Amino acid sequence: MPFALLQSRLEIPNVDALRRAFRGVGGLAPADAPTIARDGFGILLRQLTEEDAGALQSSLAREGVATEIVDERALPAVPPSKLMRRVVYRLDAFVGYDPYDRELVIPWDRVALAAVGQMAGAGAGWRSESSLDGTTQTEVLLLENLLRTGTFEVEERQPKMVRPKSEIESGIWVADFILVGGEIRFTLQAHQLAIVGLGERDMEDPLTNFFTFVRDSLWQLPSALLNRAAYALREELLDRLLDGHADCPRYPTRNAYHEELIWLLWRLRQSGRPV
Repeated sequence: MPFALLQSRLEIPNVDALRRAFRGVGGLAPADAPTIARDGFGILLRQLTEEDAGALQSSLAREGVATEIVDERALPAVPPSKLMRRVVYRLDAFVGYDPYDRELVIPWDRVALAAVGQMAGAGAGWRSESSLDGTTQTEVLLLENLLRTGTFEVEERQPKMVRPKSEIESGIWVADFILVGGEIRFTLQAHQLAIVGLGERDMEDPLTNFFTFVRDSLWQLPSALLNRAAYALREELLDRLLDGHADCPRYPTRNAYHEELIWLLWRLRQSGRPV
């Protein structure tokens, strides 16, 4: 059966420490250290024999890198994503609409885990305000006005490009909310998300509005487990978030982000909390 080495703490491992630990152990070489350190988002290594896992754990411990050996079959799976194209700003519950415009209302106390991250090279560019996957900016304005005044009368804005594609070639921002039970995950993508109800705080900028909505949502989750970027956003440490600080690093791949979600779900399970 395959085993995995999980980091005891969610932090980027020291490359030199890994180089020293990998000398002649577990079929690894010092040259493997930079890649493993770069991709170390909770799960350091997979597909190990029990013997190799034990040897690597001991070698890493001598270098100050604490790990745990886990049967890979015991690791939780990341639940399938339910992508939300439109959300309504409310403080009492998460209210979102999927691509089929089906409404989902989830009380905030049902959220067990929240994560925010920037995926490197996710590939999609920012879109015009008038082409948010079936929900145009005009429709958003109509909905906002209906909520505020009870009428559909609104002055139409001219669509404009709010972010050139070149500005996001480094990645796409996402947020995930995983519910108690660990089987349902709602995903928001900043570049294709319409937000209703921000009112005067609507900056007409998808990324700014995304941060506003997600940050205020995180304030409603005092008992949920947060990843590093979600914590930074909740505490309004935007400089760390946007600069790729070590406390909230960018994810080189979508898989790296998912590995961190698995690690967080594992920690929730180990703590005895309901997930």
